[in-house]
Amino acid sequence: MFIKMHELYSTLRNSIKKHLFGASYWAVFFNPAYIARRGLTKSISSFVKQLSLNGAGIWLDVGCGQQTYKSFFNVEKYIGMDIDRRNEI
Repeated sequence: MFIKMHELYSTLRNSIKKHLFGASYWAVFFNPAYIARRGLTKSISSFVKQLSLNGAGIWLDVGCGQQTYKSFFNVEKYIGMDIDRRNEI
């Protein structure tokens, strides 16, 4: 029984983590900033389409965090840069 509860907890935790930042419709239940992030996602998607990168070039994403928008960029090389704050108290 403990194993099943642990599996359920892990599945639920992973689902919440997945939808916490995203702009999917399920995120509205987990993410208090859903409306703002949904607008940001649409804006970034529109901006990238206007660039017409076509798989060429290098994209430097400064302040990318967990590289949430990496999949939007069709480039030869994507470089994400952010501050590592995992060891701060």
